[in-house]
Amino acid sequence: MKASIKKSKEAYEILKTYEGINPFIKTLKYHVFVKSDKVLGDLDIEYIIKNHKFDPERINKTVKIAKWFGEKCKENWNTDFIPEKVQVIDILGETDSIFHVCLRYRRSQEKPIFCFLPKKAILDDLRMGDFNSIDVDFSKYDEILSKESKSLYEHQKSAVKFLLVRKKCLLADDQGLGKTTSAVIASLEGKFKKILVICPASVKSTWKREISRFVPESEVGIINSTNWINDKKYTIINFDIIDIHHRVGKEMIIEEKPLLDSNRNPILDENGNPLTKNVEKWIKSRKKEVKEKAMSESNLYMAGFDLVIIDECHKLSNNDSIRYEFINDLLVRSAVKDVYLLSGTPMTNRPINIFHVLGLIGHEVCQNFDYFVQTYCDGKKITSKTTKRSIWLSGGSSNLDELMEKIKNSYLRRLKKDIPGMVTKEIHQRYYELTPEETIEYNNLWNEYEESQLLLGITNLNKDLTEGIFLRQFVSTAMLRNTIELTNEFLEDDNKVFIACCFDEEISRLKEYYGDKSVIYKGGMTIKQKDKAEWKFMNDKNTTVFIGNIIAAGVGLTLTSSHICIFNSYDWVPGNNDQMMDRIHRIGQKEDVEVYYQLFLNTISESMWDKIIVKKLNIDTVIREEREK
Repeated sequence: MKASIKKSKEAYEILKTYEGINPFIKTLKYHVFVKSDKVLGDLDIEYIIKNHKFDPERINKTVKIAKWFGEKCKENWNTDFIPEKVQVIDILGETDSIFHVCLRYRRSQEKPIFCFLPKKAILDDLRMGDFNSIDVDFSKYDEILSKESKSLYEHQKSAVKFLLVRKKCLLADDQGLGKTTSAVIASLEGKFKKILVICPASVKSTWKREISRFVPESEVGIINSTNWINDKKYTIINFDIIDIHHRVGKEMIIEEKPLLDSNRNPILDENGNPLTKNVEKWIKSRKKEVKEKAMSESNLYMAGFDLVIIDECHKLSNNDSIRYEFINDLLVRSAVKDVYLLSGTPMTNRPINIFHVLGLIGHEVCQNFDYFVQTYCDGKKITSKTTKRSIWLSGGSSNLDELMEKIKNSYLRRLKKDIPGMVTKEIHQRYYELTPEETIEYNNLWNEYEESQLLLGITNLNKDLTEGIFLRQFVSTAMLRNTIELTNEFLEDDNKVFIACCFDEEISRLKEYYGDKSVIYKGGMTIKQKDKAEWKFMNDKNTTVFIGNIIAAGVGLTLTSSHICIFNSYDWVPGNNDQMMDRIHRIGQKEDVEVYYQLFLNTISESMWDKIIVKKLNIDTVIREEREK
């Protein structure tokens, strides 16, 4: 962005009288006022204004740098190798995009050099300290928990320290490792006065119970629909009603977007050109009066929260959603200094998901969307022939090891397998074949769909990717006989069974079969109905089958009365499947967990599974557990 005339004048005035020790500013002063062979550029102006009073900051830390920058350094420094790490001795100055540093690029180097180090090229955090070094007295919390014959785990204690030190960060411990407790204790140890908890509706009561372990219940308020409670230390609100209690002054524009298939690849017309659609989009108004009016009408903004906790933050990976827009706007406008994100599956599918999640805490890697998409999403631009506008396709993945290095200090992740005393989880795949009659019907479904699309002029359809939902529904219905047979085997041995489904038809048929010895959990049920289903499965010995929708039942539930999870169908998004199976694999589980994924050969379920495995490998490359960082 070009510097304004006012800032330019300010920089020249500072430079004229500068008597400090910054070598870059001193050099600029010499060339501008002594040799008169220099005109200040935008970077010079920004640097002078931000750093003329900056004292050198001793860092003395070795950090990794991106390969592309290392290649530039090899050329600029005339080395016989591509530097992968540099030792930053001092930070001499800083702008939004660069650090001005004194560094060494090899151990044997006698004299360090001065260098401008792009922030996007640094794969570590220059200023990050060891969060485990702080002292926290956990005895008072253990005393409270001892009344329930419980105490804090060591990983929960380190999570509290992490949250307190990092301030804006992501607690990404595996599902079921007590992230809620850690966040509550951190909120108390941080001496925050007003705390906002944003979470799915199904876990609001869970949050209230957890907070009320440590503070009087009178200090906790739950927001339901249009009611507002303003006099509580803790305010709990669900994602779906954020827009009721926050206002964003907006204007409407028309935006062109590509039509994508289920794998987020562009859909092409018969000439190979990408198909697009016009979408109405509301954007923030720049008018001062509009913004001020919106804020004055926002209950959430006016409340003045000093800590925001966002549970299951992976549900905000789509920045086009209303919930993301309103929550992000609240965080930006409120300028909250402490934001705790919680999720056992922070990157549910692709790198673009983690971009939007980390954007909520203002992570440096999220400052440049184009760079992120191009570098980490194998981004490609397509241009509309009608509007000539360029649109990024961001569904891919690339340079994942580098992305991992960039973000590793912003999250804390421990897996259940590394926690002493935790049971194991074993995942099985079972393969079946459709009957000859079902195979014919399955293929006919696709042929009929393909013909209908040809009538619309759409060709080049991919059976695995395009409109797969009707094929998945067919397969899920056919799978019911295998799920029932497998479930009955476990029921005969006096086990309880947790069944995962994607579609209401599956849930209805399974409920019809198992009757009173089963409960269901799906969208459209009230919180009271859902809580009753969870309670019955956990406490009633005659309720032996829990039938849950993957999205609805994937968060906030503890179903450790069972150690058997059977997927009658599964989701395209690996994180959603992980969330579901870990309803039973969590703290409190006494038996080793067994998970069964069921697939029909030569159908969409088999090809889905192959793609999920690839996505899972990509996710595990970016989101590493602590000992692998």
